[in-house]
Amino acid sequence: MKTVIASALLLASSGAYAHNSCDAELQGGLKIAENSIEFYQDEVLVYQINDQSTLWVDGKKVNLTSAQQALVEDYSTRIHAMVPAVKNIVMDGIDLATDGINLAFTELMGEGSQITAALNTELETIRTEINAKFASQEGIYINHDGEDFLGDDFEQRIEQAVEKTMTQSIGSLLVMVGKEMMLSGGDADAFERRMEEFSQTIEAEVEKRAAAIEGRADNICRAVAKIDEVEDAMRQQIEALRDYDMITVRLESDKKA
Repeated sequence: MKTVIASALLLASSGAYAHNSCDAELQGGLKIAENSIEFYQDEVLVYQINDQSTLWVDGKKVNLTSAQQALVEDYSTRIHAMVPAVKNIVMDGIDLATDGINLAFTELMGEGSQITAALNTELETIRTEINAKFASQEGIYINHDGEDFLGDDFEQRIEQAVEKTMTQSIGSLLVMVGKEMMLSGGDADAFERRMEEFSQTIEAEVEKRAAAIEGRADNICRAVAKIDEVEDAMRQQIEALRDYDMITVRLESDKKA
C-alpha cells in the first residue's frame, strides 16, 4: 500500500521537473540568486551574469555591444522568471497529491483517520523545506556541488514519509484490514480486489488533478526551450561564450522530426 501512495505522490509532483514533452539537459551546474546567475563546469565557475546585465567569463568582465547586452539581459530575465513558475508547480503538485490521498483515505477509513493526519504532517514537512529552498537568500543550486533545488533524494524522501506513516499507524492499519476482510466475508481474493480498487481510486484521482497542471508544465518546457534559443544566439554573437553550451532542449516535436 505504501508503494501505491508514494507512486501517487510522485505522479502528481514529478510533472514539475520531468515533463515528457521535452528533454532538457544542463551541462554543468547552475546557481540562481536574486542578483546573479552563475554557471559551473566541474564545480568551477566559468561565467556569470550580475545585476541582469553584466557578463563575466573566466573571471573577466566582457565588454558588450548594445545588441549583445540585450541578449544577456533577455537571457538573465528569462532564467530568473523560471524560479517562481517552477516553485508554483512543485508546490501545487504536492498539494494535489495530498488532496488525492486525503480523498482516497476518507473514502476507505472515514473522516479524520490517523493515517491521513500523519501522512499530511510528513508531506507538509517536505513542502515547507522545499519552499524554504526557493526562498533562500543563498540562491537555488541545480547540479552544482552535489546540491539540487529539489534534492537528489526527493523521491526517496516521499517514499520514506509514506513508510514512516504506515509504521507509526500500524494499529489503525490492522483495524482497517480487519474491517475490510469482514466486508469481504473472509475471502482473500475479494479483499485483494478491494485493495486494487483502492489503488485505482488513488491513481485516478491524482491523475485527474495532475492534469490541471500539465499545461503549465508544457509552458515551462517551452520557456526553457526559448532560453536555449537565446543562449545559442549569445554564443554566436559573444566570442567569450562560444565554448559554453550549457542548456540543451529537445522538444517532443523535434524528436518526431
